[in-house]
Amino acid sequence: MAIKEKLPSPSEVAKSIEDNKPNTPQSPQQDTPNSEVKFTVEEIDKIQNLQKDLNTTMIQFGQLKINQIKLEQQDKSLQEQLTNLEQLEKEIAKELTDKYGKGSLDIETGNFSPLE
Repeated sequence: MAIKEKLPSPSEVAKSIEDNKPNTPQSPQQDTPNSEVKFTVEEIDKIQNLQKDLNTTMIQFGQLKINQIKLEQQDKSLQEQLTNLEQLEKEIAKELTDKYGKGSLDIETGNFSPLE
């Protein structure tokens, strides 16, 4: 999963908010319409926490995707292994049937009882 765009920095978020802000009376922190505004420590903390949480979530999505890929590979491998084992079972059954005929085998004792 590729990240297509980076998260904005606090200063970029602030500029975006300022650019999209409707014409309203100036806040007490502003001297003139184009003066810089200093965010409070709490506001900066909120933005930084949001960025941290977004980064953590993106990392978790990446890990999830990697796990999905690994599971798909494991599933495919196990399906191939099962197919190979089934083929081997058929070959062994044919080989023993050709040698001993049809019947039943007690796997624990090794005794074969032919069908009559």
